[in-house]
Amino acid sequence: MSRITKEKSPNAGELGGDFGSNKQQTEFTVNHDESKRFSTLQAKFALLGHTLYRTVNADGTVLYLAGKWGYFRELKGLEAVAAFLALIGGAR
Repeated sequence: MSRITKEKSPNAGELGGDFGSNKQQTEFTVNHDESKRFSTLQAKFALLGHTLYRTVNADGTVLYLAGKWGYFRELKGLEAVAAFLALIGGAR
């Protein structure tokens, strides 16, 4: 049987470096805002019976796929995703 303790390992503070740095905070905010916007758009697509996927390539570029009934359209950014949503009648 495992035992749960409240003791920290000796290297616990060294795992991720400085979590409070401005650069990391800015990147988190940007990623969080982008993630929230994607989730909102994904929900709007779902209300229309469409799906929206986000893929990240090995080089770090992001590609969005919007589709219905097995037919998908590649979209290069969230602006293109929002424009396509408006095109299919989802901008209200």
